[in-house]
Amino acid sequence: TTAVSILVSLLVSFTLTPMLCARYLKVTRQTRSREQGFYAAIDRWYGVLLRWSLRHRWVIVALAVVTTYTTIPIFGALGKDFLPQDDTSEFEIIVQTPDGYSLSRTDQLFRELEGRIRALPGVTHLMTTIGDVSGRLKPGEGPVTQGVVYVRIQDLDQRDFSQKDVMHQARRLLADYPDLRVSVQNINTFSGGGQRQTEVEFDLTGPSLEKLEGYSNRIIAGMRATPGFVDVDTTLSVRQPELRVEVSRQKASEFGIRIQDIAGTLQTLVGGEPVTKYKEDQDQYDVWLRAERTDRDDPHTLGDLTVAGADGSLVKLANLATITEERGPAQIDRFNRQRKVTIVSNLDGIPLSAATEKIQRIIRDLELPPMYRVSLSGRAKALGESAANFGVAFFLSLLFMYMVLAAQCESFLHPITILLALPLSIPFALLS
Repeated sequence: TTAVSILVSLLVSFTLTPMLCARYLKVTRQTRSREQGFYAAIDRWYGVLLRWSLRHRWVIVALAVVTTYTTIPIFGALGKDFLPQDDTSEFEIIVQTPDGYSLSRTDQLFRELEGRIRALPGVTHLMTTIGDVSGRLKPGEGPVTQGVVYVRIQDLDQRDFSQKDVMHQARRLLADYPDLRVSVQNINTFSGGGQRQTEVEFDLTGPSLEKLEGYSNRIIAGMRATPGFVDVDTTLSVRQPELRVEVSRQKASEFGIRIQDIAGTLQTLVGGEPVTKYKEDQDQYDVWLRAERTDRDDPHTLGDLTVAGADGSLVKLANLATITEERGPAQIDRFNRQRKVTIVSNLDGIPLSAATEKIQRIIRDLELPPMYRVSLSGRAKALGESAANFGVAFFLSLLFMYMVLAAQCESFLHPITILLALPLSIPFALLS
C-alpha cells in the first residue's frame, strides 16, 4: 500500500503538479516578504544555529554518531506488535465445553453464562451462537460442544472505563468454570468474528502424540506462570469419549473379512450415510441408512452388529473384535508429515515481540529432543516476516531516493549528504 501510494505521488509530482502550477500560479509584485514576522524569527534562529554548527563541526559529527547509535537500544526496548488492539466497544468469548456435552446441556450452560455476562458494566447487547460458529458448515454439521458469545458494550464516549477492563472481568467470571476452554478476544478485523483468533500461536511438532501432549502441558504451565499471558490453551484435547474396535486379524482372515469391511459397516450402521433421495413436491430430502438407536447406543449391543463375510454369511462383530471405552483426541493435526499440537494465547499488557521472547526462553528450558521442534505461526510469524520485508523495503526506498536526488541535484555526492539526515530521524521516530 505504501509503495503504490508513493508511486502515485511521484507520478502526480512529475506531471499534474507542474502543469497546474504553470496554469494557475501568477507572479505578482505584491508578495509578502519573509523578512518579517514568523518566518523572520525562524530564519534568524536557523542562521545562529548554522553558524555555531559550522564553528564546532566535530561536536556536531559526534552528536550525530551518538544519536544514530541510540537507535539500537531504543529499538530493542520498544515493544513490537503486528496489529494494534483498539477499543472497538465489542468483543467475543469463544467457549468450548467438555467433549460429550449434548445440545441441551450446552444451551443450559450458555444461558447461565449470558446471565452473568449481562451483569458486567457497560454491556448492552449479547448474541450467542452454538455449533457452527464460523457460519460455513451445513445445518447440523457444527459441533454442539463449542459456541461464541458476542458482547457489545457502550460506546467509548459513554463510559469511563476501557474495553480491556470489561474483558478482564469476563475472564475472572469464566475462571469459575475450570472445565471450559475459553478465549476472551477482540473481534478479528479481517476474517470477522466467531473464530478463535489469538494473538500468540505456535506449533509443536514431533512423531509421538503422547510426548507432544507432555511437552505442551509443560509449556502451557510455564506460560500461565508468566505475567502477560491469558487464555492459554492448546488444540490438543484428549477428552473425546470413543469406542475403540480392536480387530483380530487372524479371525477376520478366516472369514474373508477385510478391515475396511468392518469400518464401512460401522460407518453405515453407527454413523449413518445417505443412500438415496426422496422428493416431495418441490422439496428434496436425503434418505439416511442407520441402525436403530437401541442397536447402537451401547458397547454391548454394538457387538451384535453383523459383517458380511466373503461367502455372504453374516458374522457378529463380537466374534471378530474387542470393543473398549477410551478417551482420545477429537482430531489429530499434522504438519510436514509430523503430528502437530498448536499452543495459543492472548496477551495482557505486553507486546507480541516480548511475548515471543518469553516463550522462547520457556522452550529452551525444555531441551527438546532433535525430532521435536517449535515454529511460530499466526501473528507472531507474520510479525517476523513483515520485519524482514520492511528491511528490504527500507533499503529500496533509500536507493530510489538517492536516484531521484541525484537526478535533481545533478550530482552523485550531494544526495549522500542529504540522506545522511535520515539516520538522525529514526531514534526520535521510535521515541514518539
